Amino acid sequence: METKLFFSKIDASDYPESFKQHLIKGYGEDLPFEDNTFDLVTTYQTLEHVDDVRKCLLELLRVLKPQGILYLRCPDYNCFFEPHYRVPFLPQMNKNLAYFYLNCVLKRPTKGLYTLKWTTRQKIIRVLQKSSLKVNIEDTYTDIISRKIVKNLPFSKSDSFFIKFLAQSYLKIKRVKKSIFKFGRKESQVDLWITKLE
Repeated sequence: METKLFFSKIDASDYPESFKQHLIKGYGEDLPFEDNTFDLVTTYQTLEHVDDVRKCLLELLRVLKPQGILYLRCPDYNCFFEPHYRVPFLPQMNKNLAYFYLNCVLKRPTKGLYTLKWTTRQKIIRVLQKSSLKVNIEDTYTDIISRKIVKNLPFSKSDSFFIKFLAQSYLKIKRVKKSIFKFGRKESQVDLWITKLE
């Protein structure tokens, strides 16, 4: 079934027929590749759909070569919006309460609800830091803001901890402002670049 879906996506995108030969069926928790195979691995809006987020993250790191990069993007469920249903939602809402809210109150289908994992930036970073592999984690937004701060400093480059603190403070204030004005109308994202150091 899944292969047919991907084949139809290839056809709909008008990609060459040869693309179908490169599809390899597998699961994120048990990738069919040797250790240290890829320079770049991406997971884009899929991590919240796997059975075991921790196991999947470790597999993604396993197949990366040393100095390889994992680009990871998924919903951050520490916000007041559910991106699949596109409705206001409590952060990491209890699944039974979510079922009642979606099914009984909003009259929405709930078929995939219990398969969703409440991914958050903090949980993902904790898994990466506890792994036996050494990694460098860059928060895309924080690092972009950090570069802007450095560029606009009236003095030469300062302590990186101070700059990161300023960037994170700026982003927290910005997120609070956004959440007030877009309460229940906008999702938050985990957006990380992870470099496997060894």
